[in-house]
Amino acid sequence: LLKAVADLPADTHLLLVGDGDRRAKYEKLACDLGLAERAHFVGRLEEAGLVAALRTVDVFAFPSVSRAEAFGLAMLEAMACGAPVVASDLPGVRSVAKDAGLIVKVGDAWAVSAALKRLLSDETERRRLSSAARAKALRYSWERHTDKMIAVYEKICASPS
Repeated sequence: LLKAVADLPADTHLLLVGDGDRRAKYEKLACDLGLAERAHFVGRLEEAGLVAALRTVDVFAFPSVSRAEAFGLAMLEAMACGAPVVASDLPGVRSVAKDAGLIVKVGDAWAVSAALKRLLSDETERRRLSSAARAKALRYSWERHTDKMIAVYEKICASPS
């Protein structure tokens, strides 16, 4: 994501939320890429602060490279706040992002950059995807997904060995 943003116009800023053992490495990379003034590392945010932050973004980028990423809860939270997404083409991630943004090749910083450029430069498309993202996120229900998961487990358990 940092490499992708380095390729974007100088007035493009990146808000990075969260902490972890790689934060210092990413802060250094941001500086090395000339993003010190444009990459804003805000650390962990409580719910109200996170919602407020997500409501300020024009696009939410979720360029995960891990096949272990099964869903993308942070992306769904951003969608609920009306953010269109740029997301990696990973099975669980793409199913959430479908019709709510642009899906890009895994690990391809240039594809991420191109998708971000496209959405940031096309306000009509961005607004359309923003509405679609919010509507899709609001259709998610933990109860419905839990019921589906239980049904799968019941089917598995009922199958003869």
